[in-house]
Amino acid sequence: MMDDPHVNYWEAIKAYEAYWTSHTKPVGESDMDVKNVSKNKKRFSQREIREARAEAAMRMQVKKFEWWKIKMEPFVKEDGTIMTADERRKMN
Repeated sequence: MMDDPHVNYWEAIKAYEAYWTSHTKPVGESDMDVKNVSKNKKRFSQREIREARAEAAMRMQVKKFEWWKIKMEPFVKEDGTIMTADERRKMN
């Protein structure tokens, strides 16, 4: 939703929060270095590697959304639409 320039800011946040009511949000940094698995003393199964990569990708999406939320907040109109780039330039 955050990639859609016509998204309603409040609906995007509502959908994001609704998703996390039934899912576990990834926190912190990965506890398994999937790029250097061969250097680790513990051998990881393919399933563990796949899960770690999926969690890392989800963590990145969470961080991306949180950053988008902060970055867009000053440009949200009362109806929830986000100002266009032209509208933002006219503000200055």
